[in-house]
Amino acid sequence: MSFEQKQLDADAQYNLGKCFHFGLGVVQDDCKAVEWYTKAAEQGHMDAQFYLGRYFYLGGTGVAQDWCKAVEWWTKAAEQGDSGAKEFLSKLRKAEQCPIMESESAKRIREQIHATAIAIAQKDLD
Repeated sequence: MSFEQKQLDADAQYNLGKCFHFGLGVVQDDCKAVEWYTKAAEQGHMDAQFYLGRYFYLGGTGVAQDWCKAVEWWTKAAEQGDSGAKEFLSKLRKAEQCPIMESESAKRIREQIHATAIAIAQKDLD
């Protein structure tokens, strides 16, 4: 399979993930969105890697919260230049540098990350 064919497959898988993520033409389904995003992300699709990071950071219906996986996927997306992933990683690093993760500062950073993730998702719907 040529590089172009692989990229088309990854794009198609990402688009299916997005359809299930946002309920575009299908019933919204987080599990199926993660399944399709994963297929695309494993082929290096930057946007799919970003959204997987978001899913694992937030957790949700049928998707267990896993900050380690979130960091893993956001790192892969950031390495390809994704600015959203870079921003989330930066905020997570700041939270980790707090003496106590449950400090008010760490809580505010987590709230900022959560709000940013929701704002990005809303922007994609618009």
